[in-house]
Amino acid sequence: MKNRHTQGFTVLELIIVVTIMALAAAVAIPSINSYLVTYNLKASARNLAGTFQKARSEALANRTDCTISFNSSVDGTNYDFIVYLDNGTKNWKYDSGETLITTANLSHDSSIAFTTSGISFPTNDAGKPSVAFNSRGMPRTKDGSMGGGSVAIKNSKGTIHTVVLTPLGGVKVN
Repeated sequence: MKNRHTQGFTVLELIIVVTIMALAAAVAIPSINSYLVTYNLKASARNLAGTFQKARSEALANRTDCTISFNSSVDGTNYDFIVYLDNGTKNWKYDSGETLITTANLSHDSSIAFTTSGISFPTNDAGKPSVAFNSRGMPRTKDGSMGGGSVAIKNSKGTIHTVVLTPLGGVKVN
């Protein structure tokens, strides 16, 4: 009689391995989703902080006011914020002919809430919270005094990150 050595796995062994992998995935997926919600919040806060720094750089490079207006629209499209060179009437409101630097929606992810109640900047002529960097890169309010303020961004878990613009132009994320 020949001694047969079979190689491979039995069906029972395969079922056991697949079951163990399915259980491991079931435990890991909720933590991955929770991580992604937190990651998206941090990414949105860093994006806004970077936008403040870009607006400051644009004001210095172009030697004119660069304004960030929140909850504004351009050509009928609503954005969480827009950045533009306010070289016309300096009313902190985007007017036709002014150079649009960027537009953004931080709340592109349903887990992130971005509302005007979390914004501490004064409003422009259109009633939108805004801050401008002057040609020397300093944040200013509409009346010309030193600017500064903050924007709070919240995710679906209730975690809040605040982007703070200091009166001297520094930006930090808390």
